[in-house]
Amino acid sequence: MYCAFVGNYPGIAIYGDVDTLRHCSFDNRRLRNMANGPAGFGTMSAVNVNGDSVDVFGNLYAIPDFDPSGLYGEYSLYQFSDLVNAGDPNGMPDPDGTIPDIGPYPFFHLQTIADLTIERFDDLNHLRLRWSSVPDAIEYWVFRVNDGVFNLNEAEFLGATPSEEFVDLDVLGMPYSKRTYAVMASQVSSEIALPFLHR
Repeated sequence: MYCAFVGNYPGIAIYGDVDTLRHCSFDNRRLRNMANGPAGFGTMSAVNVNGDSVDVFGNLYAIPDFDPSGLYGEYSLYQFSDLVNAGDPNGMPDPDGTIPDIGPYPFFHLQTIADLTIERFDDLNHLRLRWSSVPDAIEYWVFRVNDGVFNLNEAEFLGATPSEEFVDLDVLGMPYSKRTYAVMASQVSSEIALPFLHR
């Protein structure tokens, strides 16, 4: 992964082979305090694939926007962090096939399925969920909350499937409550994301 330097105030001094500091992020907007860097280091003269200003080495200078409740704990990235898709666009992709992120852990891109349909299954207490396919998805993750409003932080992970349907077994035999489902298309296996899915 590409490095994220955090809390480097009031300035930073660079020594050694600075050419290896490419596609990194510095949590420092006081660029005048960057010492010993080569020509162009810390000078915003280009843009990355996100349209953010970077120096000639592809380095980004931004608050990382870590998500302490995310997949990897305090160093997870928020969805709209400038560090998402900010690594070398020609480098090895993240596990979900997207451009590498800056930081110790990748951000997994999920797409919520909008056309979810639910039907009773063969006069039993099962419910069948169906949805349309997403071309880039390798799996669909199914979540449920026993409430009228869906909240991912409180949702139960029911399972993952490569197909466009899922059966929630015996759910109608449970005590009555409102149930809300969400299905998310993922470009990464649920086995990689288990800490997130079961938190």
